[in-house]
Amino acid sequence: MQDFIQYIYSAFERIADFSDQQKIILLGFICGLLIAIFSLSLIKNFSNAFT
Repeated sequence: MQDFIQYIYSAFERIADFSDQQKIILLGFICGLLIAIFSLSLIKNFSNAFT
């Protein structure tokens, strides 16, 4: 558990060193990933409802 927390902390430190443009790209990538996961789960729920 401690290793995992240390890994996340070091990841945040690396993100803090990014330029503003890199941060925007990373944020867009994370948001896109979340939207894709959310929409896939919605599609699965709707396809189950209609079958």
